[in-house]
Order: sequence, then C-alpha cells, then structure tokens
Amino acid sequence: MNDVQHNGEIPPVRSAQDLVHMEHVSRTYMQSGTPQPVLDRCTLSFAEGRVHVLLGRSGSGKSTLLNLLGGIDAADSGTITVAGRDITSMTESELTLYRRRDIGTVFQFFHLIPTLTVLENVTLPRELDGADLAASRQSALALLQRVGLDDKADSLPETLSGGEQQRVAIVRALAHDPLLVLADEPTGNLDGTTGETVLRLLLELTLDAGKTLIVATHSHDILPYADHVYEVGDGSVREISIDEVLQHEQELQRKTRRKQQELRRS
Repeated sequence: MNDVQHNGEIPPVRSAQDLVHMEHVSRTYMQSGTPQPVLDRCTLSFAEGRVHVLLGRSGSGKSTLLNLLGGIDAADSGTITVAGRDITSMTESELTLYRRRDIGTVFQFFHLIPTLTVLENVTLPRELDGADLAASRQSALALLQRVGLDDKADSLPETLSGGEQQRVAIVRALAHDPLLVLADEPTGNLDGTTGETVLRLLLELTLDAGKTLIVATHSHDILPYADHVYEVGDGSVREISIDEVLQHEQELQRKTRRKQQELRRS
C-alpha cells in the first residue's frame, strides 16, 4: 500500500489483527414478490487498522454489507462479530449504543442536520452519549481545524459547498473515536478534484487515529491506498488483487471498442 503522508511524516505501521469477522452471512430482499439474494453465506474478515475497499456495480450488495456491519440492517442468517462482540445477537438498545459509540459513517449525500451548525453536527453523537459538552466542542474544533473548517464552525450546512459538507461529515464520523469507520461512496456526489481532496482527508484522519476503514465505491481512485480490495456481486464477497481490477478494466475497454465498431458498421 502507498502510505498517505501528512506533515512530511509516514503513518506508523498498522496492526493486522481482525476487527470484524463475518461467518456464513446471508441477506435477501423481496423485489416484486420475488426473493433477491444479495449476500449468500459470505465468510470473510477485515483486519484492524487497515483500509478495505469494496468494489461492485450498483445493486451488487456493497451498501447492504456496510449496513450489516454498521448495525443498520440485520442478516437473515450467519454471525457478525466486531471486536469480539456478536452484533447479530444484540438487542435494539444494544445496537443503538453500538452504532452511537463504535461506528462512524460517511455517506454519499452528507446527511448533515440542516438546522444545526457545523460544530453542533459534529458534537451531536457525543452529546447523545452523554459526553461532556466542553470536551466535545474542543475535540470537534481541533478536527475541524485539521480539515480547514474551524472558521465555519458556526455556519449552517446550506452555506457550505459539497466538498465542505463532506469534510464536516468525515469529522462527525471520527469525533466520537469509533472502532470502525464505514464510508458509502464518499466522493460519489463530488467533482473529481474535490473528491480527491476529500478522499485524502478521509484517509489521513482515519489512519492518524489508527482506525479501520471500509469504503464502498465505484471509483478506483482509492485503490493505491487500499490494503485489501474486495469484489462484491452475485451474492459473494471475494478478495481480489489490483491486477485483477486492472485486467477487468482492460477487458471492459476492449468490449466497449468492439461494440462501438459494430455500431459504426450497422
């Protein structure tokens, strides 16, 4: 992996102990009365302190996998353990605390609360958990400074650009010191240059904090920074090499050229 550098320093070597383990996990949705299996008896692990990237077409199951890991959705069968705890057997109240304390989530569409200021959006998760308000504000402001938004602390989200809103969302995901950071298409709603900036900030902040990051994306821009890459589709999740990704892209380009030539001849 190419380490993200910040302040001229290289992040410390990260541990390889498994933080997340899935055992025979299945999830099926009903579509027009027909069962559609999204994940079918999937077994895999995610190492602690690493960057994991989920690739796959729309509807392949990437978001479903993140929702299962984040305790938002429930598996039909199988077990998911996070830091040694079986989240598939948790009660609703236990899942609420798990999501609030242990999970940080970055969404494609930011999901900032429009009536709260930037600072209030960032401190809300810790406040809900009963943390000291002054300490929460202090740590939130320090993180906002890291992403260049401390001067926007009292602004409402509607006054920010898309890139600025996503930076706030990243800070919010990390402010309560979660075990696991989940990012669902974090640059999907941004232009190329802004997306690259946001991606680097996401990587720098999570790696600095020693967090485990799992990213679902269509974009390949994150691949140079990935420790592990997975292909999600047809009910399965399998680890693949970057060489396999590149070979698939080359084959897709060849198919596209052939189709274009056929259309020109017709």
